Amino acid sequence: MVTRLRPTWAVRVRPHLKTVSCVWWPLTPGLRGGRNEGGSLSLMLTWPTELDLQNCSLKDPGTNIFQASTAVIIDLQANPLKDDLASTFRGFTQLQTLILPQDVTCPGGVHAWDSVTSFTDKQICQGQKDLCNSTGSPEMCPENGSCASDGPGLLQCLCADGFHGYKCTRQGSFPLLMFFGILGSTTLAISILLWGTQRRKAKAS
Repeated sequence: MVTRLRPTWAVRVRPHLKTVSCVWWPLTPGLRGGRNEGGSLSLMLTWPTELDLQNCSLKDPGTNIFQASTAVIIDLQANPLKDDLASTFRGFTQLQTLILPQDVTCPGGVHAWDSVTSFTDKQICQGQKDLCNSTGSPEMCPENGSCASDGPGLLQCLCADGFHGYKCTRQGSFPLLMFFGILGSTTLAISILLWGTQRRKAKAS
């Protein structure tokens, strides 16, 4: 059984706006989004739980969709989306229902979801799996790190408290003061060198 999301939203076409042609609002005020001229998503604010973006002529959700990473339900059916959405939903760890055009594959594939159901006009990806807990999942993290979900079909390795660096092998806090000190000194030296070179060229001419 699929719950219809349409009544939750108001989708309006505003032809007098050049940058937005499909604008939507949730019942809870605070988030608004739309499609810009390039067919990608434009969002403002960050805390929706349900997004109904069906039939908004979106070709690519774009990087701005990350602002809606707390969404639990996203409806993108009836959009001319590209097929490869593998990394589009990175960080969407709370996403549980994703409705896509029928010819677009669920991000992460069938193994990233509890169920994938195809209809003549849409495909529903439901129940995002935490692949870190999946049986037979490869050990991808070192001894001082732990696996964490990073969205549908995506994993990340987080260093334990007190460890950082390559494969979480360095202990203690990251030396920010030393890092920015070296970076600042190097930048200043290069700037002085370039300034001196430009002065000599100017005098020579």
